[in-house]
Amino acid sequence: MAILFPFAESSHKSWNRRVRKRADLDVETGVACNTPRNLGHYRYWHARLKFIQSTYDETAPRRVRQWLYDRRDGNRFYTFWVAVVAICLTLLFGLIQSVTGIVQIMLS
Repeated sequence: MAILFPFAESSHKSWNRRVRKRADLDVETGVACNTPRNLGHYRYWHARLKFIQSTYDETAPRRVRQWLYDRRDGNRFYTFWVAVVAICLTLLFGLIQSVTGIVQIMLS
């Protein structure tokens, strides 16, 4: 459970509170704070946890919100943000150029 839901992070704390309110379910029950993250420590659940981890690693974000928060692959994450900044700057400079062109035409 601690591998799937790291409760030390604030986003998971708020998620846990929402789940507890909606479904009357406590996800944190039985989760130890010092649970090892290495899959080699789990003899019985090793294969299943490895399958979950590999499935999670192979998936790609499909929605814009998922792209915003997906930090699994650093190159993809920073490439996405460079592209977003480049598109925003292109739109901004295009708008500025259009406005100055209209002002020049009106003044001439």
